Amino acid sequence: MDPFFASVYAYPWDVIDESVDVFCRNAREQLGVDTISLAVSYHAAKLILPHNPRRKIYYPEDGSLYFRPDPAAFADSPIQPHVGKLALEHDVLAELCQESARTGLEVIAWTVCLHNTRLGSAYPEYAPVNAFGDPVITYLCPAQPAARAYVCALAGDLAHRYSLKAIQLEAAHHMPFVHGFHHEMQQVRVTPALQILLGLCFCPACLALAREHGVNAVLVRRYVADDIQARLTEGGGESDEAAWLPSYWHGQLEGDLWAYMQLRRHSTNELLKEVRQAVQAVSAVEVHLQEASAVGAPAHSPVLDLAWHLGMSVPPAEGTCDGVSILGYFAGLDRFTAEIDAYRARIPAELPLEIGLRACIPDCDSLEELTAKVAHCATVGARGVSFYNYGMMPAVRRNWIREALSRARGN
Repeated sequence: MDPFFASVYAYPWDVIDESVDVFCRNAREQLGVDTISLAVSYHAAKLILPHNPRRKIYYPEDGSLYFRPDPAAFADSPIQPHVGKLALEHDVLAELCQESARTGLEVIAWTVCLHNTRLGSAYPEYAPVNAFGDPVITYLCPAQPAARAYVCALAGDLAHRYSLKAIQLEAAHHMPFVHGFHHEMQQVRVTPALQILLGLCFCPACLALAREHGVNAVLVRRYVADDIQARLTEGGGESDEAAWLPSYWHGQLEGDLWAYMQLRRHSTNELLKEVRQAVQAVSAVEVHLQEASAVGAPAHSPVLDLAWHLGMSVPPAEGTCDGVSILGYFAGLDRFTAEIDAYRARIPAELPLEIGLRACIPDCDSLEELTAKVAHCATVGARGVSFYNYGMMPAVRRNWIREALSRARGN
C-alpha cells in the first residue's frame, strides 16, 4: 500500500489534553496512522469529546489560530490574525512537529482560511455582501485583496517556520449561504435556488471584478434582489433541485447572471494561485486544496457537480495546488464508490488525491464498510486517506480504523 499514507484530523486540545507524547503514541498504535492533520486555524463549534481525559463538551474559541504566528509575516496584511488562548499557552504545532519527527509521524497543517466569523465581524469591509447590501460576517470574500493577503501570510508563515508534509486549505473559496452559523433561525423554506442567490456576493471587490470582465453587476444585483424578494414573499418558493446545476441559471437575464456567477471561479483561482506562490517562495511544502462539496450536500449525485457554486473547479485550475483532498462523507458503500469514482474520472492521475473518511455516524455502520471504503481509495490510486476526527470518534472506531488500514496494507 506504500506510499499510501493514513492521516487523522485532530484539534490542538486533543494533543494538549492527552499530552503530545501520549497523543502521538495513540495515533500510531491505536489508529495505525502515520500522519497528523492538525487544525492550525479554526472556526466556532460545539463538540462532544467521548474519550478526552479533561473535558467532554468543548466550545473552541471562534476564528482563532492555534500556532504562534510571526508578526512580521502579517506586517503588510490589513487583516490581523487572532491567536487563540490555547496557542498562547502551548505552541502546539511546534510541539507536535518536534514529537512527530521523533516518532516517525508527519504533520499536515489543516488550515481553515476564509470561514471566520471573528474576522468577518472585525473586518466587515472584507466580508461578502448580499444583493440587499447585508454583510455576511461568517466569511471573508476571496475577491478582496486584503482577504487574499491574509491567507497568503497565514500559509507562508506556516510553510516557512514549521516542518510540514503539506498545508491543507479548507474554505479557500466562496462559501455557501447555509453553513451552520450558531442558532440559525428562519420561517421560510431555504430552497436550493434561494440558497444560491443568497450566497452571491456583491461586495465592492466582486462588483469591480464584474466591471473588469464586462458584466453589468448593477443589473445582476437588482435582478437577484428582486428574485430573492419574490421567493421570500412566497415563503421561499417551490423547491427545485435543478437549481443545483448550472443549466438552471444559464438563460436568466440573457446570460448576465451566469456570467456573474462564473466570476466566483476567477476570484477563487486568484486566491489559490497567490497562496501557492507565497508558500513556494519560502519552502517546498505542498499545498493541498480541500474540495468540500460533500459537506451538507443534497441528494444530488455526483456531488462534484456542485463545486461551481463555491467558485471551485474540478479538477483544480493549473497552478492552484499540489494536491486535492476530497471528502468522502457518504453513507453506504454504493454511494461512496460512485462519488469517489466520479472524482477520480475528473481529477488527473498525476495530481495527488487524498480522500477524507468518517469511521462514525452518519457514514459508517460496520468495520466491513469502512474496510471496503479504504480499499476502494487505494484501488482508485489515492495517495492517502484521512480520518475525521481524533477527538470526536468513539474509542471503538479507533479499532476499526487500525483494522481497516491493516487489512488494506495486507498485514
